[in-house]
Amino acid sequence: MTAGRVWADAVARHGPRVFLRDDDRDWTYAEFDALARAVAGTLLARGAGPGVPVAVVLGSTPAHLAVLVALSRLGAVAVPLDPTRPERELRDLVRRAGATLVVDEPVEGGPPVPAEPADVGEDDPWAVLYTSGSTSRPRGVVVPQRAFDVTGRALVDAHAYTADDTVLCVLPLHHASATLMSWAPSVAAGAALTLVDRFSVSRFWDLVRARHATVTIVVPTIAELLLTPPPAPGDRDHPLRLLVTHYDVPAFRDRFGVEVRTLWGMTETSGLGLTTRPGESTSDGAVGRPYPPDARVRVVGQDGDDVPPGEVGELWFAHPAAMTGYHGEPPPVDGWIVSGDLVREIPGGYAYVGRAKAVIKRGGENISAHELERAVAGCPAVREVVVVPVPDPVFVEEACAVVVWAGAADPAGLRAYLADRLAVWQVPRYVATWPGPLPKLANHKVDRRRVAAGVDPAAADDRGPRTHAEEDVDV
Repeated sequence: MTAGRVWADAVARHGPRVFLRDDDRDWTYAEFDALARAVAGTLLARGAGPGVPVAVVLGSTPAHLAVLVALSRLGAVAVPLDPTRPERELRDLVRRAGATLVVDEPVEGGPPVPAEPADVGEDDPWAVLYTSGSTSRPRGVVVPQRAFDVTGRALVDAHAYTADDTVLCVLPLHHASATLMSWAPSVAAGAALTLVDRFSVSRFWDLVRARHATVTIVVPTIAELLLTPPPAPGDRDHPLRLLVTHYDVPAFRDRFGVEVRTLWGMTETSGLGLTTRPGESTSDGAVGRPYPPDARVRVVGQDGDDVPPGEVGELWFAHPAAMTGYHGEPPPVDGWIVSGDLVREIPGGYAYVGRAKAVIKRGGENISAHELERAVAGCPAVREVVVVPVPDPVFVEEACAVVVWAGAADPAGLRAYLADRLAVWQVPRYVATWPGPLPKLANHKVDRRRVAAGVDPAAADDRGPRTHAEEDVDV
């Protein structure tokens, strides 16, 4: 079904049940729908309608969610954008998406639209979700209407969500992990949802208790951050039963008594991919089996042929609810999403190996090494640069800019230059000075592997981690 139809049916079936838990109040499905229909009336008067792209630049708040529900009811195309991106980049993304309407503040309600959602097709676009930088520039992933229905039901089936659950969403609403992988399964199960506009280690468990959260999908960074405070007697005094993340975190399970399951998915796959089910082990490195079960998976070698089980290859994924393509680009050939991630097939599923692309996965954000290199190279103090990943126990990876300076080394000046051009999470934590010209391969490209092997983070200029157990942190 379309996203608007899924929502309308959930309201009809679960109207008096709690849909959204917030600090100020709990909203039932019927109450939140009344708000969203009034917001839809205002947006309709401003020009929103079937197929019209609408940029939404808000935090992870009930007001943002009300706009997304309203746009789903209208059959409009939501383009949720990261409000922390530089204004110049936001303007460019709005232009590229073709959005003539921008919502950057809460919308006052107007005359409510009818209860019947707009007549759009399941193949029509529901949203354009921009990647955080897995290529040289963010690309708009066109998510079809049916993805909200399919991904929501698939997660409910894989992880046994019920109407008694409350899904805690700690990632921002411009992420597929928030919209498709937290909001959608909540609606599919008739469960409650709760949003966090800013993740806080010190307040996380109080929030879980206050809002009765039972399920959450997070990046591994969050699980690792929650292990940083010292153990306390009340560590298991909470209602959270399930944490789903990209790789197993046994220490989290052992300390907090929460089941941990693994999942691989991408914005391009509409959150679909691989996941472990109840009772399945992750001790052998398994990410899981395909979900939904009718999804198609290939493990492809460099020659373009499938590799035998046990050998490493690139993961290709296909399902009708995956993206229809990048905005303004041709659709995927035969529906296959080429992930850029390396896996190997093992008994009972697939194990994650690494990445084929030059992407630094810092917490919940993907930093394109190429994009960051271009930004650094624009600084007059820099002669050459290459960006390499540095392992980190909390964020999995941090970015290190390895620089050949045009004059005196100036890491502080470089960061000041980048602060006006990049989002805060894109600015490299480490800046290392390379003593001479960067080593090159025969094709004159920088030998990244050799540079990475020669970098010592302890000797680099380190702006320090932006995390502390008592601070709010962006992940």
